[in-house]
Amino acid sequence: MPLLGLCELMAVLALGGVQWPLAPTRAAAEECEPLVAREGDLYVLGLFRVCNTEPDSFDLQLYVLAQAFRFAVQHSSPDGAGSLGYKLVTYCEQPPGCSEKILAEMDRAHREGAQTIVTIFYAGTEPARSLFVNVLQVEINLSQIRIRRSTLKMNFRGALPSILGLLKAFQWNVVGFIHQYELEFGDVIAGLELSDRGEICIAFTEQSVFDGRKLINKISSSKSNVTLVMDESALYYMSRAGQEENRTTEKHIIHCCYGVTFGLAGLEYKVFQGMWSLHQRPRLVPGFLDYLLDTNTHRSANATVGYLFRKVCHQCTANPSSENPCRNFNNPMPVNIRAARLSHHEPDVCLGAPAINMCHLCLDRLAYLDVIFSMDLFMQKLARAIEQLSQNYPPSQPQNSSDFNREQVEQFLIENYSPLLPVNPNPFEVFYWNVTDDGEVTLPQLDVDVERAASNSYDPVARTVGLRGGGAIRILPSHCSRGCGQGEVQKVHPDLPQHCCYACEVCSPGTYSNGSALESCWSCPQDEWSHGGQVSCWKKAAVYLFWYEPTSVMLIMLTLVGMALTASVTALYVKHIDTPIGKAAGGPIFYCHMASLMGSFASVFLFVGEPTGWKCKLRRPAFGVSFTLCLASILAKCVRILAAFATPVGRPTKLQTSLYLIVLGVLPALQCIICFLWLLLDPPGVRRSYPRKADYLIIECFNETGIGFSFSIGYLCALACCCLTAAIKTHSLPKIFSDSQGISLMMVTFFAVWLSVMPALESGKERMVDMVAVMSILLSSYSGLAFLFFQRCYVMLFRPHHNTTEWIKKTTYAYCQKVASKANLSIQLEPSTATTDMSA
Repeated sequence: MPLLGLCELMAVLALGGVQWPLAPTRAAAEECEPLVAREGDLYVLGLFRVCNTEPDSFDLQLYVLAQAFRFAVQHSSPDGAGSLGYKLVTYCEQPPGCSEKILAEMDRAHREGAQTIVTIFYAGTEPARSLFVNVLQVEINLSQIRIRRSTLKMNFRGALPSILGLLKAFQWNVVGFIHQYELEFGDVIAGLELSDRGEICIAFTEQSVFDGRKLINKISSSKSNVTLVMDESALYYMSRAGQEENRTTEKHIIHCCYGVTFGLAGLEYKVFQGMWSLHQRPRLVPGFLDYLLDTNTHRSANATVGYLFRKVCHQCTANPSSENPCRNFNNPMPVNIRAARLSHHEPDVCLGAPAINMCHLCLDRLAYLDVIFSMDLFMQKLARAIEQLSQNYPPSQPQNSSDFNREQVEQFLIENYSPLLPVNPNPFEVFYWNVTDDGEVTLPQLDVDVERAASNSYDPVARTVGLRGGGAIRILPSHCSRGCGQGEVQKVHPDLPQHCCYACEVCSPGTYSNGSALESCWSCPQDEWSHGGQVSCWKKAAVYLFWYEPTSVMLIMLTLVGMALTASVTALYVKHIDTPIGKAAGGPIFYCHMASLMGSFASVFLFVGEPTGWKCKLRRPAFGVSFTLCLASILAKCVRILAAFATPVGRPTKLQTSLYLIVLGVLPALQCIICFLWLLLDPPGVRRSYPRKADYLIIECFNETGIGFSFSIGYLCALACCCLTAAIKTHSLPKIFSDSQGISLMMVTFFAVWLSVMPALESGKERMVDMVAVMSILLSSYSGLAFLFFQRCYVMLFRPHHNTTEWIKKTTYAYCQKVASKANLSIQLEPSTATTDMSA
């Protein structure tokens, strides 16, 4: 018995845009063939345009969907209260016009409540708007089932990650994008647009999918070798334009995500040689494949449609020249429908052997259409909803479709049986369109796991990937640097999309980047440095005379040796202080000389190690004052000797006896004044200099060779000249009293050293300046020690008989005789124990 409010519920199965007339045509005078039907309390109506006219053709795929419709109703609703029946219209009903006549009669019975239609499935056609006007709109197509498109969206969950996984598996990130915005693809399209400038770089986006020539030109001129198409219409118009212009493209076209691969039909496949399809793995309804392959299933159909199926699929011999019913999966097969009406009562007989099922392969494939699984589950939920509604809303008489509450039924169905459509949890698979020369299409599956974004057979060097079942195909590159790595700078790519592709260059030394720098790398701070391709800078190494450097160690060793020798000479003289050589050293003059040499050697330590402010202020003045004292000691001794030998017979004057002390005190004092003014008016200081494009900085003293240093070194040169003059004056005196030869050598060494290094000291800016200065100080100090004292030390140690009073008297007597002979005088030597044997 019909139930109140149930005729409002209606489902529509949509495949294409083919429409049938708005009003039924008048049937022929003959009686119409009976429909394939099952009785029930309520009915679902299936409209499948299996047969077409102009020209006559038989659509095998729609035939399979019609059988799936029968199977779903029969297995979802057992007989009983609220059971479902069905009526199946294939448009193969004969004579012509019967299909429209039958629909008109069903509409009248539905309005009168005699046979309530609760759901309409349709494919390949569209119900006339004058029929079943007060029915809930429910649609199903070959990708998914959708209930009132404005209420529920098709579910493409997993499509976006699968697309991105496929691109990542083959290292593609530059893609074109062709789509026409639809609600079902809203999330996928939005996700891809958000991924632009992130994971991928969209080279172009095109939404005008109806201009095939424009789309082909767009793909051909694009810098991308990969184009993602999310609209079946775009493939159709591109194929038509390509066929008209005899154009093909070698670039990869990836289609997503309508149904399964053989849901795409009516294309000139040669235009898309090498196209890929991305689809979810379909689900098989248990028992349907056996049902579909059962011969009784087809014999129980409408007489004409059953005959046409057998005519197309069951052949007595496999004739290679005949049309392959499974070619390209779902192209309609040409048939003679009117002739079928006259001959479908004839038995199907093959002489000598049973008929060959030429459609076995495509039936097996078509049974896996995921929409069949969705249809079956939807029918089960519909049957349960009707059974529950029959308990909640008891029927009332009379029943009429206008009495039904459509909104109430729809809301009940969605609230209690949602999701009405099962989400396909299976992973996406990728198929390769392999087209033969005669247009045959095979769809081998690519060996790629889009969930893991990886392929076991992908060779990134040869850029090939294997096909499951054997063989391999070549993969075109479509990659650009989406973002540069650490230590690289992003520059606009001259060819690829400039809004998101970059040409990466390694940062030069002295610059750095974390990968986000544009046009140029960031310069390191002045006191930092980086090598090429670095992500950060580090502190520059400071350069100066380190204590542990080999050069510094050598200079320090020379300094310590010099100080040790100075101390040894001092100790030796102190030990022999009562000998003639010890007495001739001059007492305080000798000690001042030793102290000055010790100070000169010690000033070297101010040049080693990291320069500081007090080091820079003291090291040059320390040497200047110390060496001034050294030169003053030499000059004081010369003055004392000259005064002694130049004094007439008698007592020397007080000035003569104290002149050397004045020299010893005044001359160093003048150098102290010069250095004080230097430090007061223009003091040296410490600074850091940064050589250009160098990974180090120099810590150095500045202003050490200015006016103050010039006065200081000039004063030393003046004293050295005075010492040299005094040495010449004392050249004729006894050697025991005169050091003229040693003084001359020392002064010559001083002038040679300092005059040669002055240009280097003035122009140098690196640590070699300090090394040159230290070597100059050491040479000057060693000359003052060696030329003046080593010969006397040798006498004291190895010629002690030359260090006696008798020997001194003898040498003095010889000197006096020489002077007397020049003055025509005679001198007699007093008796002495001294010997004249020079060899003793």
